[in-house]
Formats: sequence, C-alpha cells, structure tokens
Amino acid sequence: MKYLFSVIILFCYFPLSAQVTYYRADKSGAVYNQIGVSRFDEFEYVVTVEDLDNAVIRQLFEKQKEIRRWERTYDNRRMYPGRYQETEFSGSRKLLTSYFNNFRLQKEEIYFENRISEVREYRYSGSNLSATVVKTPDEKVLYTTTYTRGSNGRLLRATNTYENGKVTYSVYGFLDFDLRNQIHTYSGYSFQYNYYKGKLVSSEEWIGDELVYRKIEQDEDGRAVEEDFSGDKKIVRDFDKENRISREVTYIGSSKIVIDYTYDADNRVSEKYISSDGRRERVTYEYDKDGNVAGSLVYVNEVLTRELIYGESAQDYTEIVYRDGKPFIRIVFRDNIEVDNELLFYETKTGENPSAGENPSVGENPSAGENPSVGENPSAGENPSAGENPSAGENSSAGENSSAGENSSAGENPSAEEEKPAKRRRRS
Repeated sequence: MKYLFSVIILFCYFPLSAQVTYYRADKSGAVYNQIGVSRFDEFEYVVTVEDLDNAVIRQLFEKQKEIRRWERTYDNRRMYPGRYQETEFSGSRKLLTSYFNNFRLQKEEIYFENRISEVREYRYSGSNLSATVVKTPDEKVLYTTTYTRGSNGRLLRATNTYENGKVTYSVYGFLDFDLRNQIHTYSGYSFQYNYYKGKLVSSEEWIGDELVYRKIEQDEDGRAVEEDFSGDKKIVRDFDKENRISREVTYIGSSKIVIDYTYDADNRVSEKYISSDGRRERVTYEYDKDGNVAGSLVYVNEVLTRELIYGESAQDYTEIVYRDGKPFIRIVFRDNIEVDNELLFYETKTGENPSAGENPSVGENPSAGENPSVGENPSAGENPSAGENPSAGENSSAGENSSAGENSSAGENPSAEEEKPAKRRRRS
C-alpha cells in the first residue's frame, strides 16, 4: 500500500507522457544507480531525469522534497542547444542560475518567498570574465565588480564600485603558477591570506596601517599560533595538533598573564593554570554525565580559595569561599543574582558579641557582581578562552582577602582569640 501511494504521488509530479528515470543519489546530485519508481521513498536523496521533446529536466529530492533542479532546453527539436538553467532551493530562498549555450555563467537571480530580490549579470572579454553587475529587480545597479588580469589571463585585482561611489578591492599575488597571497580591503580594513604550495599558511587583519590580528597555521614546531593586537593588549594563543588551545599569553604593558590548558580523554578542559606576577592559580573542572560543567575548584599558590557547584544552568550555582583552607561563607545565586548566603566559620575575640551591629559577611562577597562561569565554560568543542579576557574576572583572590578591614585584634589582646562555629543566614 505504501508503494502504491508513492507511485500515485510521483505520477502527480511527473505526467505519464514524460519519460522519467529515477536514480539513487547523494546530496550534491551525483547519481549511483537506477531505481524503480516504487523505491522513491526508500532513499534520502533521489535524482529524477525527465526527458521531454525539447528539454531535459533533472531534479534532486531530499526526503521526497525538491531541493535542486537543472533544466536544459533545445531549439528546433534538439538540433541546437538553447537555454540551460539551474535552480537551488534553500528554505524560502531560491537561486536561479542561467548559462550561455557553452555553459558559461550568464545570470543569477535570487528569490525570497518567491519574490526576486537581486540579479547578478556576468560579462566577458574573450574567454575571461571581465565584470559582474549586481542589480535590484527594477534594474537599479547596486555595484559593479571589474576584474583586472595579467597577460596570461590570471586574475590580479577585483574592484567593487558601488552606486554611492564607494570602492573596495581585492588583490591577488602569484609566483609562477602558485597563488601566494590575496588581500581584501573594505573601508579601512584589510584582510590578507598567505599561501604556500596551495595551502593557507597565515592570515592577517589590518586597520589602516596597524596590524590587529595574525594567525600562523603552522610554525616551525608544528603549532598553530594566534596573535591578537587589538586594544591596549597583545594576546598570543598556541594550539596543539588537535587544534585545541594549549596556551594563552596576554601582555598588558609590562605585565604578562599566562594560561595553560590541560584536557581529559573526552577533549574537555580538566585543568587551567594561570600565572601572573609570581601568583599561580589552578582551576580544576568536574563534569556531569552529559558533559556539562558540574563544578570547579580554584587554588591560589596551591591553597584552596573557592569552590563552585553548578545547578541546572550556569546561571544557577553555589559558591563556597575558603579562608585558611576552611569553608568561610556559602553564597547561592539564581540567574546570577545572590539570593542567600550562610556564614560557615568566623573568628571572635573575648568579650565581643560577634553579631552585635555587625554582619561579618558584609563587604566580603568576593563574587559580587561577577558570574564565575561567564566566558569560562570549558566544555568539549568550545574555545575556553574565546571572548574572555583571561585576567578579567578570573583573579580568584581579588576581593577575597576576608581579613581586610576586619582585623578584630586591633587594640585587643591577640592571645584571647578563639574560634567558634556560627550559622547565620542573611537573605538579600
């Protein structure tokens, strides 16, 4: 019954008078072998070829939905080749490409929601493409791209001239027959790509005459190196053979911050080491069964200072601050907003009421205004430093000196100190 239904549907697509052949295919439209009409819905990709008196129509289907079409028409009963068109469907977008008789590209029409939005016409000088004209549906020219070639026909420069007079260009450099570089310039920004034996070896970004970014695909040690010169700092990133970031060095003035990454067997960051001005911070990560970060521990000079325990999302978490290796305060966040805290340990002096007019945690929230997970989710497949200033928001001791402003022994007998547990809640 299923096959009979498929046959009925296909007859609706293709009239009985047309000769239609069916092929199993891949997503590019390359065919494998001929199949019967009843097997149309067995394969993900199917190509049909419809042979008419004056045309051949080739269609590519993905799960019984047409995604591309090629049409070749003939004049005078196949005596002379006529128009050749290719149509590609992508959601609400349709690209209709027309060719000359010799299969040279003639025109492209772009449609959205079945309405034409842009037309591209291609012009030639001899056998070489000389210009591309981009128009609106009412024939208004948006911009024209002209191509400059060498004596051997090789492309040297492409210049875009817009209807408002603005000009951008691309330059291509060759050595013998090999492309060595290409430079694209737009409104003061330049992007340069350098090649060797057909392989990209480095890329650069410039603003005016200032280099702001460079990536070397492979240095003499086989590493990929990325350099970011934007702003008032310089960032250099090294990548390992799996293209994972292995080290990031940030230079700010005379200061240098170094971050080294270690990965587990599942390609996730397991530890991160941060060194700066004699201070060494180590962050370890734990993951749940779904590969999400479940928690992390922060050590400063190998002394535990913070613990983060995540809830169902990175915005819901609990932070425990340690003092002298002991849990000092627990802070609960929901949607990155503090909703509760609990003092786990504090020191007091003989003759003092530690609660009288004093909340020991006031002014001591080391994470206030800070989401420790922002930009730091080191899960697999993500660049753990992407979009993150490694010095910003990661100095786990910043604001954590819980004795600052709290030296309760000032003017008192320091030998009379004693430690007492305390459990007090403050909701904010």
